[in-house]
Amino acid sequence: DAQTGYATIKCGGEPDAEDWSHANSISLDADGNLIVGIRNLNAVAAFRVPWGSKRRFSNESSAELLWIVSNNSAWSNFTFDDDSSKFFMAHHVRARTDVTAPNQVFLTMFDNGDSRPECNFMADPHQPDMHCYSRGLEIMLDLETKVAKKVWQYTPPAGIIGGRVGSLFAKAKGSVEILNSENRLVGFTAALNRNTGVVGEWWAFEADKNGTTVAWMYLSPCWKTNWEYPYRALSLDELLGESSERPSLYDR
Repeated sequence: DAQTGYATIKCGGEPDAEDWSHANSISLDADGNLIVGIRNLNAVAAFRVPWGSKRRFSNESSAELLWIVSNNSAWSNFTFDDDSSKFFMAHHVRARTDVTAPNQVFLTMFDNGDSRPECNFMADPHQPDMHCYSRGLEIMLDLETKVAKKVWQYTPPAGIIGGRVGSLFAKAKGSVEILNSENRLVGFTAALNRNTGVVGEWWAFEADKNGTTVAWMYLSPCWKTNWEYPYRALSLDELLGESSERPSLYDR
């Protein structure tokens, strides 16, 4: 169904298994609750965990499910204000801890879009007009009204990615990071080359809070297979101890 993205996986010589959940991100919110992204269910779930409990090594779960947000109404505790606020098969879900508001939760994610209703990637990955796109996304959950609302999104402009693409589509991986400047770093780390149908183009974009591109970079695909590419694009303050500060001993 269009609201889920079940996949069949293989493990060596074992029988095929249904990858029904594919939880691909886990983080903590400001209250210490676990925020879990569940890609193949198009869902994000929050759990309260009694940290330090003696039951933590028991087979009995001590976590309490707080809420689920999903475009599948069968298990979502929230409705969406608009279809454009819905996410599909996302990666890198994070609850913002730098902003707080009563009864509100802000989630950032990379919305891959594989199972978006209009996306027909699986029918023919080589077609130029498959109506698929990916984006950086931030939604706000209102814990009182139980409404999920898009508050920010980013899709790269055609002037950067070129007319041959139309829109970037990354069927896997990807990331969104909030920078200290309040800008966002959005990684399309497994974008599809629609001329060849091969995954592997790597793009990273810095965008401001209005969704305007500030900077970008591109790495040409040079991977041996479809799966040898970076997972996320994350910022670093330093790599080998470098500093932007002038050394104390400085002679012009």
